[in-house]
Amino acid sequence: MLFKNLLPDWYQTNTNGNKIHDILPHIRVAKLLNRNVVATKLNAKGNDSFKLADIAEINNFNHGIAHTSIVDCLNTIELAKRIKDVTPDIWQASLTTAHKRDTEALINKEKVFSTYEYFYSRARCFVNKYLFNHPVYNWAICWDLKQHPKDYLELDYSGLVNALQKAPKPIRTVKQNKNPLILSKDYGLKTEPYSELGLNEIMGRAKLLDENPKFVNSIIFVTSNLVNLILIGDASTSSSSDKFSHFISYFVLSIFAYLSFYNTHKFRKIFIYLMLLSIILEVVHLIIPNRYYENLDLLMNVCGVVAVSIFFYYNKKHE
Repeated sequence: MLFKNLLPDWYQTNTNGNKIHDILPHIRVAKLLNRNVVATKLNAKGNDSFKLADIAEINNFNHGIAHTSIVDCLNTIELAKRIKDVTPDIWQASLTTAHKRDTEALINKEKVFSTYEYFYSRARCFVNKYLFNHPVYNWAICWDLKQHPKDYLELDYSGLVNALQKAPKPIRTVKQNKNPLILSKDYGLKTEPYSELGLNEIMGRAKLLDENPKFVNSIIFVTSNLVNLILIGDASTSSSSDKFSHFISYFVLSIFAYLSFYNTHKFRKIFIYLMLLSIILEVVHLIIPNRYYENLDLLMNVCGVVAVSIFFYYNKKHE
């Protein structure tokens, strides 16, 4: 007899030449650069609303009732067509970074480029100089060129740590697996304050960073220092809640494992199993497409297991 598995291949969207494309961040940038790309409602704070249902309604995407899977899919396609037709440069740039390897190649080629981030209900432009890949997260760590490097070159370690934490932060992070929009530096030079600085000043600051490898090495040390990561957070990221969730997940898992076999003599086997599980499930990210292995994730997994194991070990020992 022949059988067919009806479950889809989970990775068919990002393997064998296929790529995942996120429309939301790109329509935000397209709207910033060209107000005519789509009409938008204003929210209570007077900012553009990028809710798919709002965009579909005001632009007359007549595909049916919103929030059903088929209708939302059709509305998303309609929105993608608007980006492609009205802002083809944005559309092409978004396709270029749809896979992390393509993004890494583009960053290494351009070195100085424009990126966009969305916070406080607004898309914001940054002209960045690529410095290095984060040794823990492997994300591209960049310098925001509106901040002059000369103001940081002579700082000692503690001074540099404090300076990198203060707003506006000079360090910007580009996550290669998140389909970031990377455009030519010319786009950023059309926006303030980069337009006031001018191309020569911007490139001069980028050159200054290239001429001071010791300073760049100091930034590498600051952003990768394990104690710094755990105690005050990484200056280039805001993923502490993700690390905490790794710890909690294995903490709870370990509690259930030990409680399930509490009256047996399998403590050592349970501990070995939990440790292997916590390590293997993180290490396999090295071979899963569009996933990153992270040392700190692995550390948090192991810490969750060890914390519970110590408690149950001493509890059993003193019964």
